[in-house]
Amino acid sequence: AATVVTVTAVGLSVMVHPVAAGLIVGAWGAWLGGPDLDHHVHTEEDARIWRYNRLLGRLWTLYWWPYERLIPHRGRSHTLPNGTLDRFLLLFWPFLAGSLWLIADWGAWVVAFWAMVFIGQMAVDAVHLWLDGLIGKD
Repeated sequence: AATVVTVTAVGLSVMVHPVAAGLIVGAWGAWLGGPDLDHHVHTEEDARIWRYNRLLGRLWTLYWWPYERLIPHRGRSHTLPNGTLDRFLLLFWPFLAGSLWLIADWGAWVVAFWAMVFIGQMAVDAVHLWLDGLIGKD
């Protein structure tokens, strides 16, 4: 799903507006921080980081440990848009905070970019939840 969103976002960025590149950031953010981070075992998301670097994997696991303990598996984390919003804020808070200084000059574009990031993340999360059978069961 992240690949499909990326290809679509590249086209939108070129043909419509560069702020659509935020979809790419969100899609790959969801690939790293998906709904299963609430699971009490190593998830595929954890394994991706661990394969890249063991120290980074340990730090990643430690960072998500409170989320894992506070959110029951397939609880709030497996809902749209609430679960996505939780992980969006946890994944991107340093970058959101860092972009605040851009608001004075680029306000609307900064907000639009972060909205695109959230939409990209939610699109990938929606595919995950659909594959889990949690949405679209009508």
